[in-house]
Amino acid sequence: MDIVVEATRQYQIGYRNKVIVNNLVNPIAHAYYHEYRSLQRLCILILKNEEHQIGYGTQQIYGILFDGAWLWEEYVNQLIGNVFYHPMNKANSGVQKLFAGGTGSIYPDFISRESKNRVIADAKYKPMDNIGNKDYLQILAYMLRFDSKKGFYLYPEKDVLDDKTLRLNCGSTYEKNVKAREDIAVTKIGLFVEQNAENYDAFVKLQGFNENSFIHRLFADSFVITNDNIKIAAFSKKWIAKFRNPEVGYIELVDHFMADECDELGFAMDTGDAFAAKYGKAVHDPALLKRIITEVDDMALLGSAIYSRWRYFNHWSYSGAAILRPENKEWFIVALSRMEELATGAE
Repeated sequence: MDIVVEATRQYQIGYRNKVIVNNLVNPIAHAYYHEYRSLQRLCILILKNEEHQIGYGTQQIYGILFDGAWLWEEYVNQLIGNVFYHPMNKANSGVQKLFAGGTGSIYPDFISRESKNRVIADAKYKPMDNIGNKDYLQILAYMLRFDSKKGFYLYPEKDVLDDKTLRLNCGSTYEKNVKAREDIAVTKIGLFVEQNAENYDAFVKLQGFNENSFIHRLFADSFVITNDNIKIAAFSKKWIAKFRNPEVGYIELVDHFMADECDELGFAMDTGDAFAAKYGKAVHDPALLKRIITEVDDMALLGSAIYSRWRYFNHWSYSGAAILRPENKEWFIVALSRMEELATGAE
């Protein structure tokens, strides 16, 4: 409120009355602006400090009330749920106990499936600088409970900012021996939400790039990944979603991004020779691939087949758009689904 007062020092109540009267006398009538008429009525009600009683009178108003924090958490879960458990407070699902004897119910947002180097992540629907003391105490309690030395805050970002890592202190000011620990840290990682897309299709494409960056930073930055399966599972889940998306454009599928990730994961591009030598025409035929897919247990071999099949549409195919044909999308979905099963042990 102080900020509002400071910014409007010249405000006088007479100005408000003048605005109200002017809008009452001059309601929006032009057909081009008719959609703003309801907004004008609502603004007048607010300025007059009057209630709008839903269900009464002749005026209509429409609104949507939703839990932004919950929506953000579930959005993040769509991106990382394959490598994290996701307790859900609202659904009373996945409750954890802080103390022995069933005392102290807690619902960490995300608990990594990798137990050897456990990671706790907390989705926060607020800016980086608003993540403060109570948030710190909460995630540190979760980290202590699960013997985790790595924690993350995952928040929406409207600007492209560097991730911020906070290292836990040890020592005491009384003994003048405070210093940062090297083994326990919490990192704030923002997912940039696209602001300037021209239309929804452009937003989906640009936001996909932002999601890729977010996932890469989460899995690469101080995650202490000793199991490459975590990265492979994330890769598989992301590309399954892309191939299942009926609105996806072929450029998004055949651009260099899959190749970059395959290279990073160590998959070889051998034009499918190794996979074909073992499984024949299943290297390109979705029906045949379905028949033998449960026999495939070599992630490196399967990764090579996926990389090589992608390369065909990226480089050798008469048209890259052919990757959008149902049978070709199906091949990738079958192969990537098996890859995710192998990576997560969910066979």
